[in-house]
Amino acid sequence: MYSKFSSTEILDATGWKYSTFKTYFIKGQLSDFITEISKDLYEASNIQIITEIEFAKLLSQSKHRRGLGHNCKSKLSKALLRKSRDNMLLALELYNRPSLENKSDVFVMCFCTSWEQLLKAVLIEKKTVKIQYLIKNLKRELKRQFHYVIVLIKFIVIMTTLEKI
Repeated sequence: MYSKFSSTEILDATGWKYSTFKTYFIKGQLSDFITEISKDLYEASNIQIITEIEFAKLLSQSKHRRGLGHNCKSKLSKALLRKSRDNMLLALELYNRPSLENKSDVFVMCFCTSWEQLLKAVLIEKKTVKIQYLIKNLKRELKRQFHYVIVLIKFIVIMTTLEKI
């Protein structure tokens, strides 16, 4: 289990001012390591053994350092964004492989999965729609659409048999 701590404990351990900590936190420099659970209560994650120099580089104010989803409050959103990025890169890598015969099919599958994960991350972060509700309605709509396709296929079969007579 990850350790939980307050901002005063962080300030005591680092020697920072409160404004420095808030700046680093809001800009996303600490998002790889610290998640805010509630007001003034934080949780450590992705703890690695790194040197002070490496940690100082990670705290760079450079915009290029920010991780994907550094403003996300939900751990699930961050994980979905990382998976989405990985699936998109995988889709591009597979598409650019000359040895695969069905590379366009694999590309479409990974590409769609990536966009689905991105959409879920956005919905979770905005908290406007519960994912379970969305999935339930999507399944219901797909069943309805599938029923229409079956009816259309039956109609086409009947029409082609009538033309033969």
